[in-house]
Amino acid sequence: MSPVIGAVLLLAIVVAIGAIAAASITQLGQSETREVAPQASLSLENDGGDYVIIHEGGQSLDMSEISVQGVSEFDEAETLTANDELRIQPTADTVRVVWDSGGQHTATLATLDVRPIDPYSSGAGSGGDDGDGGDGDGGGPTAPSGISVGMDSFDPPSGDCNDLVTNNGKLVVIDEVYACDLYSVDPVLIEDEGGIIGDVTVKDTLDVQEGFVDGELTDISGELTLANATITGPIAGSSDVVVEHSVLQDTLETPGAVTIETAVVSEVDSQSAVSVVDGAVDGDVGSQWGAISLDASEVEGEVVTNNDVTVLDSEVDEAIDAGGGSITVEAATVNGSLSAESAVDVTDGSAIHGTITTPWAPVTITDSTLVGAVETDADLTVERSEITGDLNQTSWSTVYLTDTTLSGAIRPGPGDTELTGSDVSGHVYASDGWKITCAGDASIHDTDCGSYAPP
Repeated sequence: MSPVIGAVLLLAIVVAIGAIAAASITQLGQSETREVAPQASLSLENDGGDYVIIHEGGQSLDMSEISVQGVSEFDEAETLTANDELRIQPTADTVRVVWDSGGQHTATLATLDVRPIDPYSSGAGSGGDDGDGGDGDGGGPTAPSGISVGMDSFDPPSGDCNDLVTNNGKLVVIDEVYACDLYSVDPVLIEDEGGIIGDVTVKDTLDVQEGFVDGELTDISGELTLANATITGPIAGSSDVVVEHSVLQDTLETPGAVTIETAVVSEVDSQSAVSVVDGAVDGDVGSQWGAISLDASEVEGEVVTNNDVTVLDSEVDEAIDAGGGSITVEAATVNGSLSAESAVDVTDGSAIHGTITTPWAPVTITDSTLVGAVETDADLTVERSEITGDLNQTSWSTVYLTDTTLSGAIRPGPGDTELTGSDVSGHVYASDGWKITCAGDASIHDTDCGSYAPP
């Protein structure tokens, strides 16, 4: 082989090797610059009735590269980093968070199941609490101690109402969730974290134990029992209702008696007796004809009936109107007025922030505080109490004050006033022929009671 041919062959080999190396380097560079989906841990939780995607950790997400599938809308954000939240409105049972590099590469970062709303996540709560529910700043009423339903673990829907079967004459929903409106002429039992996402109409009894209905309960013809239950919609019953360790996010209305124990309820409207023990009502408690009893409970609205009202160790944020019934307040606080046509009895460290009015029944205040006046046509008895306001009595009866401080005046009708060890800052107005009786260290308008001359 001549030297010239050898040189040409050597040059050709060098050029070939260079081309191969260049191609390899180009491919290597392309593989090194290929975009890789970000790695992030995401979860979906309920937040007071809304859904939020939470960035639990990992890489930050550029939201211009992220789409959320299975939602009608979601919050606008530039990035999503650790502990950030993205509020969404789901339209499907599953939400997918998808990364897209710009048409070249895509990846699903998370597949999240949409579960029924948990009312406890709002700090039911008054709403809430404040509490409440209702109208409270916290988005719902505050759950009393003892409620531990654990409703955040419900499974997604597994079928519809056509899949339900009757067992021993009763329609049973156990440990399954169904997305449908349920209508039944047979008794219905929902238990063991079973639930219905939809409205429920039952022409018989309904029993929900450790279950939920994400919808309305309508035309419940038989007795309704809710134990460790969550109901998100209004309830319209036609018989007695028992609620224990449960949360009712909307109004409960029935002509039957209502018993509530260790539960959160939005509002109660009954025609029969209502009893609330260790409960929270984020609205009004009303009954057309039945007595109302509150024990260790909180009502953020009014209490209204035409029967007796008993408030023990509780708080009512607005007025109490007993109509023709009586009112008993013991070791309780009422941030409104008391109105009744029968006797009113306030005792044992209670505080009333409003007027007490009863047309023709006696009023008794013992060991308590009244920030307001009293209007009555019958005997008025006050012992060891403090009153800011006037005592007005217009009939042929007597005003009795014992060891009491009164910042206002006493305006008795054609009747007597008897003061024992009491201090009245205002005047005592006595009609002709009626007397003021003094005992102990009593004073009227900065004057010794025995020396006081009525204006």
